[in-house]
Amino acid sequence: MERIRFSFRRGVADLFHGREIGGGEWVVTPRRSSCRPNTSRFSRATCVLGRRSIGSRGARRFFCYAPRALGQRRLRNGSTVVGTRSGGSRSAIATKGWKPLSIVPDLADRQFFPPIQKAQTVALACRNPGDLGLPLVRWSVRSLATQLIEDEVVTDIHYSSVCLILQGADLKPHRTLYWKRSHDPDFESKAKHILWYYENADRLIRNGELVFCLDEKPGIQLLGRRLPDLPPEPGCPRRREFEYIRRGTGLLMMIYGLEDGAVVCETPEAKSSENLTRIVARHSARFPKPHRLHYIVDNDSTHNSVFTCQWLRSQHGRIRFHFTPTGASWLNQAETALSAFSRRYLRGRTWDRVDDFPRIVRQSVRHYNTEFAHRFDWSFTRNRFREWQNRSMTSSTRH
Repeated sequence: MERIRFSFRRGVADLFHGREIGGGEWVVTPRRSSCRPNTSRFSRATCVLGRRSIGSRGARRFFCYAPRALGQRRLRNGSTVVGTRSGGSRSAIATKGWKPLSIVPDLADRQFFPPIQKAQTVALACRNPGDLGLPLVRWSVRSLATQLIEDEVVTDIHYSSVCLILQGADLKPHRTLYWKRSHDPDFESKAKHILWYYENADRLIRNGELVFCLDEKPGIQLLGRRLPDLPPEPGCPRRREFEYIRRGTGLLMMIYGLEDGAVVCETPEAKSSENLTRIVARHSARFPKPHRLHYIVDNDSTHNSVFTCQWLRSQHGRIRFHFTPTGASWLNQAETALSAFSRRYLRGRTWDRVDDFPRIVRQSVRHYNTEFAHRFDWSFTRNRFREWQNRSMTSSTRH
């Protein structure tokens, strides 16, 4: 710890004790970087914040800020102090015996980093580290501080100062926001086509036409454990052995009905057009009366293959596939049903054998249709499509 004596050219008012102060003692705590603020005090009541200037590394200079004043205060000698809520050197002192005085106005008004250095820091954080020949994937505040010194933007800077600059610019270079955008030229027409069936599902049902959503979830990891799990206890969650055994993978195909929200799941051995058409034919056989069945599907290769198209033509229009726009499978309500089903029955399960997968799926489907099956409240309609499109183009994801 270092103590430095200092004095003011003119007397400074002590707002708490009603007296003049001509100087004091500066207590400096050694730090690794000169960019960190140090605290000085010349009386217990008036604490002044000081910062070492980086304008010259050899010269020791400090910024002094006046105590924060709120409204008007009357000192012991009858003097009146007029202050602002912002505090700092803008506070004006109007007294009988003292002249209005501000503490080091030219230094107090000066920013710690010039705007050009802040702009260069933000510009560097927006660049890819690979463009500068660095093998980094993304920037960190420490790597940014090192690069700023190497590029001679600043002579010395602490990583915490870089963090404050990035916070002021609302920039987080360490984060990645994932998003999906459809580049289908017919996105609007295809999306409104799918939304029309969602909006008119009840009318179609009254006319003898049913609407379903179909989707698959391939590559489900069936993991086993070497040791059984320990059940949870008060103050302790379930404990699971870290080591696992790969039993295999499973394929789940789901058909979601818009009439009542019931699901039908199949577990074929492989993903192929033959298995798809066989499952759809088996499902359509449950509804002999409706004249037409509509299935909303995504653009998977098994959904629009030559074999599938020939099979659909052989149905003479009774079974029709309606495709979502390319890259917009989120319009398929079967994805929402698959997510809810997987969270309840598949995620985190310990599998002893691969052969248990079809049996557990059948049990889970019966339980889901009894306890949780319901129609989704799909509020995204054609009338709101244009509003959503305009909002998405101006969102934080810039897409």
